Amino acid sequence: MKGSILLHACCAPCSTAFVEKLSSIGEEPYLYFFNPNIHPYMEFNSRLESFRAFMSASGHDGEVDPGYGLTSFIGGMKDMERPGRCRYCYRTRLCSAASRAAAIGLGRFTTTLTISPYQDHGLIIEEGMKAAEENGVEFVYFDLRSEYRRSRHMAREAGYYMQKYCGCVFSEAERFDPSKGGRLK
Repeated sequence: MKGSILLHACCAPCSTAFVEKLSSIGEEPYLYFFNPNIHPYMEFNSRLESFRAFMSASGHDGEVDPGYGLTSFIGGMKDMERPGRCRYCYRTRLCSAASRAAAIGLGRFTTTLTISPYQDHGLIIEEGMKAAEENGVEFVYFDLRSEYRRSRHMAREAGYYMQKYCGCVFSEAERFDPSKGGRLK
């Protein structure tokens, strides 16, 4: 297996510019798709299939967790409000990434979540560091928000599925519910 750093990938669009940036600084990302937060199932499947297409096109090694883990994910966060829900989501995905990095012998990991200007980078850093410490690996933070728009453009050009919300049922409600500041479309 090749790879110098495990890259937790939330989706194909966020992976495009992130993988390109890592490669440009001499990193060889090992791609890891693990996202039990995504709802509904058709949304999960669209993101999974799009990521598989990206992984194939990119030529990078990696793996996907095709399990739809929504039931246990929602059970762990059902009584939480923001930012607790987001912290739980980051913790779930980053702990899995850190554990996988350790299991396959990669001593470092990062996440495409940090390309998004819509994510809480402070919470991502906190949870990434905790996951790293618990698994004996290093969390590497890359602030790639400046690459976000370019990543979206790259994804559109490649024909990857473009999601309209973060992934969880709560973010879907916020995205589309006018009483939460969203817009029905």
